[in-house]
Amino acid sequence: MDAGGGRTEETVQTGTIVEGVLTMTRKRVASQTYTIENEGETAASLIIEHPRRSGWTLAVPSDVEERTASVYRLRTTVGAGETGELAVEETKMLTRRHQLLGTDRDQLLSYARTGALPDDVQDALEKAADLQQKVSRTKNQLSQARRDLDRLRSKQSRIRENMKAVEQSSDYYQRLLDKLSSTEDRIESLNERIATFEEERGERSDRLGRYLQDLTID
Repeated sequence: MDAGGGRTEETVQTGTIVEGVLTMTRKRVASQTYTIENEGETAASLIIEHPRRSGWTLAVPSDVEERTASVYRLRTTVGAGETGELAVEETKMLTRRHQLLGTDRDQLLSYARTGALPDDVQDALEKAADLQQKVSRTKNQLSQARRDLDRLRSKQSRIRENMKAVEQSSDYYQRLLDKLSSTEDRIESLNERIATFEEERGERSDRLGRYLQDLTID
């Protein structure tokens, strides 16, 4: 008798959302095939002992010769000179919970595209992904604006240092003065943009948080 390599598959069965927590119910299926060669001249009836595992339920075969604490005893018959197979399939239900607040857009969309979820759960996840994307976009804009501000401030410092070494009556000094004025105008404009982005980020984060905090679909 040969016990072929087993395989395990897992599929989502359904899902709910309660107060911003996605609960997904998954079904895990473990399959194992036993191959029996009967080289005799008469049919053979034999018992195969398949180990029992906590939390798993035997789905195939439906008939069990005997159950013990550690094994299933499964009867099968193989004709004379024939090779027979006995397929064994076990199932296990799993529940996994995912906190949606703080989950990035791609992961939210990955959950939403799980076809086994109810439509209203998928719709809610897609909306959460859209809100999360807006938060992320504003965060990226804010980070870029802050990097630009740092570069401008460095430029401002270099110009001021150069001005110390130049005669104030020279044309070069005037050009530096013009650059400094232009740089300071850009710094002021960036500070205003950063303040806008910070306010927008807070509003969008609050909107996402309020949406997920009370989100319940069961």
